[in-house]
Amino acid sequence: LKSNKMLQNLLNPLLMIQRVITLDDYEKQCEADNGGIEEVVVYQICDRLSYTVTDREITALAMKTGKQAYTWTPDMESAKADDNGNRNRENNSYFKTHLFNITFKDDEDVTAKLDEDSGRVFLGVIVKYATPAGVDAKYKHLGFFNGLALTTSEGPVGQLYEDLRGHILNFEGKELTRALDISDTIVDTLTNPPS
Repeated sequence: LKSNKMLQNLLNPLLMIQRVITLDDYEKQCEADNGGIEEVVVYQICDRLSYTVTDREITALAMKTGKQAYTWTPDMESAKADDNGNRNRENNSYFKTHLFNITFKDDEDVTAKLDEDSGRVFLGVIVKYATPAGVDAKYKHLGFFNGLALTTSEGPVGQLYEDLRGHILNFEGKELTRALDISDTIVDTLTNPPS
């Protein structure tokens, strides 16, 4: 009877999951946080030379010789980043969809070219959280392993004077983890590579 109970426990998928996955307690944080993206750093995934990831943090990242990352500074409340969990019950699979949206509020030639060129590459996208002065900067890297692809872009010229004339870019990618942490020191070396 005891061995039969053990066999049932082994065959029960819920009990198997409970043995592998552990959930932690959660307590409401004492301090409020804010949303917003202050800065975005982008680079082509194929320009990456080497990297090290330890415990969901990028601890080293180097670009190929002559390659670098670029900074996009969006207007206030003009960029959004998500890493959303997706579960497929039919296939018993789980992954994260990384989404990034940015609005450029101008229609200059350089912005139109950026819109067009972004659609031809896979990007690594690093977002800097908007933080109050004196608070340590926090960066997250979306699409680190597979890159983000431009799925749609819009170039509206509004009907009314107050409507948007600019470019809206929507990127998406699939990853097996949440967006990874990355330090401001590493981000600085990507945008200012040693010569």
